Amino acid sequence: MKKRVQNKVLAILLSCMFMIGLFPTVVLAEGYESESIPAEITSANFSGGKGTEDPYQIANAEDLKAFAAKVNEGETAICGILMSDIDLNPGITFNEDGTYTGGTPEQWIPIGTNGNNYSGTFYGNGKTIIGLYINNTNDDYQGLFAQSTGTIQDLGIVNSYLCAHDYVGGIVGRNGTGSVINCYNTGTVIGQNKIGGIAGYSYSTIQNCYNTGAVTGDVNTVGGVTGHSEMVLENCYNSGTVTGGNDAVGGVVGSCYGTVENCYNIGNVIGKGGSYDSVGGIAGTCGAYSRAGTIRNCYNTGIVNGTNQNVGGIVGNTGRKGSITNSYNEGGVVGNSETGGITGYSSGTIAYCYNIADISNIGYGYVGGICGQINDNGTVEFCYNIGNYTSSSSDANPVVGGRTDKSIVENTYYVSDVENENGGKTTEQFSSGEVAWLLNGDQTNLIWKQNLDNGEAKDNYPVLNGGDVYKVNKYATCNQSDTPVSAYSNTNADISGTHSLIKHDGISATCTALGSLEYWHCETCGKNFADEAGQQELTIGTEIAALGHEIVKTDAKEPTATEPGNIAYWYCQRCGKYFQDEALTQEITKEQTILASTGEMIPSAPQEEQTSEDNSNDSPQTGDNTNIIFLSSVMLIAGAVLIGVYVYIQRRKRNNNL
Repeated sequence: MKKRVQNKVLAILLSCMFMIGLFPTVVLAEGYESESIPAEITSANFSGGKGTEDPYQIANAEDLKAFAAKVNEGETAICGILMSDIDLNPGITFNEDGTYTGGTPEQWIPIGTNGNNYSGTFYGNGKTIIGLYINNTNDDYQGLFAQSTGTIQDLGIVNSYLCAHDYVGGIVGRNGTGSVINCYNTGTVIGQNKIGGIAGYSYSTIQNCYNTGAVTGDVNTVGGVTGHSEMVLENCYNSGTVTGGNDAVGGVVGSCYGTVENCYNIGNVIGKGGSYDSVGGIAGTCGAYSRAGTIRNCYNTGIVNGTNQNVGGIVGNTGRKGSITNSYNEGGVVGNSETGGITGYSSGTIAYCYNIADISNIGYGYVGGICGQINDNGTVEFCYNIGNYTSSSSDANPVVGGRTDKSIVENTYYVSDVENENGGKTTEQFSSGEVAWLLNGDQTNLIWKQNLDNGEAKDNYPVLNGGDVYKVNKYATCNQSDTPVSAYSNTNADISGTHSLIKHDGISATCTALGSLEYWHCETCGKNFADEAGQQELTIGTEIAALGHEIVKTDAKEPTATEPGNIAYWYCQRCGKYFQDEALTQEITKEQTILASTGEMIPSAPQEEQTSEDNSNDSPQTGDNTNIIFLSSVMLIAGAVLIGVYVYIQRRKRNNNL
């Protein structure tokens, strides 16, 4: 029997162990996450992608080198996308003079060399390439890309140093028929010819790009953004120092034969000398005798310093088919000959431009506030200068230093102590808006603006962005009874004199009496105004109508022996008055509405004696029966347990006796 009991106990224990053994297995099954296995390994050299519709994913320096190798081996149309910032020379810092610290750098082999122009799309993805290092003074077409006819976008180059021969740019050495969009460079770029912070040379489009690094070209065609532009250069700027040698040195572009629009320069521009400088805050040269070039909506605030001729705040040399419009210069200009606030030399078109900076000519050539010299059929129209000019030469002028007979200078002004017939206007005439109005002339499209009385900060001289300027009549009196004088305003309406205002206090209206607004009355013109300044004219009367009564009727009530009554009356809730008639003609007091009680006593009914029911024999309520049921259940269960224990003990005794 004991053995049988032991077997039963062992069976129960084994069952429990089996159940316990199953429990952790179930938990692991619920918490396990299998690693994803790629369906296809796309390339052993990249972090992902297939190269065309699905660009190669470039996540590190090895990926970028592999991409360059494929292009340089002939796969020029592949596409790539940067997945992270990439440091080509980790731990190394490059200085502007070419020195470096932190190790020995590895030189970069550009993408698109050996005649294999890159023609795909390279997505920078807003990432940066750090530590780009090139130091090959005999090599041409150097940059992250050597030559490209594809699209390069959304990319930055930082902590880098590039020094080569010709066609050198931070992003690309030569941008062919491709595009460079939303890119920037902060590193140093050095070369001989066709040197730029973004592109050394561009035949196509550069948009929304900027350069903050130093750019140096020892010979010519040097620009902060690009050395040369043939097509479109827009929404770009430069803040780095640009230094060039003999010719075509510009803050944004060295030479321009396309369109430069909505660009600006805030960096210093230096022409180191030679027989022919052409140095400008935006462009060194713009257009030529037979090739067009356009500078539009641009400005310069950097210092422009050329040691030879053709030095300008915007352009050094403007060719016959070149034009500069809607642009201005705020940076000082220093030259040796043909020096101007907008352009040093021009045979093209200059319109809607102004200069407010100082112009200095250290030599004996021409110097002008707008243009140093105009040749051929060159024109200057709708321009002004308020900057100072100094020169060792007598060929100096506040507008144009020298000009040929065929040249045209019209509707152009400069600041002078007294007004004169040559375009001199006083500071008051500039500040009042008169010059802005004259510059616009009879044109319907008002180019020149100036904030005068439109609530904006007042401009002291005409600008290209601001309020429209109108010529209006200004009267000394508010009723315009006098003879007006000419004035200028941002509102196309005559200006009246000051009102003679007297204040009238407001009076509140009542139920029956008129009220009045608070207002100011002009004794000269008879007008009424709601404000002390006389700006808000009242076109309605100043009276406020009587409010009228707000009546509530109370019906008559007979008095009783103990309570008063009242007559029928009408009460105004607004003024608090009482009336005896509905027409409200007989005013009475509140006391007059009351009727006294009669004083007669009315016997009251006998009150029944209140008794309380005797509930003394009722059993007290102790609550509901829930607890009784619960206690009964507990007692039954306890009894069952005791009976079970008793039966078990008796069986054990019986078994032992056997």
